[in-house]
Amino acid sequence: MAEASNSRKIVFQNSDNKILYDFLVEQLGGINERFDGVVKRFDAHDKSFGLIEKQIVELRKEHVADYKQLAELMMEQFEKVYDKFDEFDRKKADKSDIDMILSRLAQTNDKIDDMRADQIGLKRQVDKHEKWHLQTAAKVGIILK
Repeated sequence: MAEASNSRKIVFQNSDNKILYDFLVEQLGGINERFDGVVKRFDAHDKSFGLIEKQIVELRKEHVADYKQLAELMMEQFEKVYDKFDEFDRKKADKSDIDMILSRLAQTNDKIDDMRADQIGLKRQVDKHEKWHLQTAAKVGIILK
């Protein structure tokens, strides 16, 4: 009869059960030692993670002043932008602003008209040149499409 680790006696009905039990004990016998090794490795990892966490906390403490400085700088810049928006809100267009906008629109319209005239002139020149090319090709005996 074999004795289990929990101090109870095991009674086998036949030899096949004893063989199976012995096999399982042999296969699983070193499992506790292997788990102890795994536990030790986990403990080492926990210790490493604890050190890393301490380093992160220290880095955060070191850079808190930098973050505060950056936040203050950004707030100053945002205040400048907000002041500009407020200035635009307070400023109202007067007659000179409207006259300036209207004169610029008129200048833009004049330039657009000049560009249209140039485009029409260029189209006529291109058509004329194309006609000359077709006539020359026909006299030489080349068919252009």
